[in-house]
Amino acid sequence: MTPKKRTVRVGGRQVVLTVGPDQQPGEVARDQRGNIIDEDYVATVLREINVAKAAPGRPSLAEGKSPLVQFRVPPEIKEAVESAAKDRGVSTSEWLRAAVEHELHRPAS
Repeated sequence: MTPKKRTVRVGGRQVVLTVGPDQQPGEVARDQRGNIIDEDYVATVLREINVAKAAPGRPSLAEGKSPLVQFRVPPEIKEAVESAAKDRGVSTSEWLRAAVEHELHRPAS
């Protein structure tokens, strides 16, 4: 049996819901907690997903999006950096930013 699709409009956008084969026509859909799944429910879930997508990561260090810099180091350097950061009570990223900043402001030899 092919699942049925139902389109609902939520917050100005169309969302396609798939009705499973165990759902009878006209039956009220419920989540695992027994909440009725309707347009309001879907709108709430979409808002939560959008908030969750925007939430991870640290705040930008600059206006807009901060550039990301990645590089490889030998395992012993990584361990030394992590240890130094832990000793200072900061994240590895914070420690590395401070080290780069310090090196950039050091007089050239």
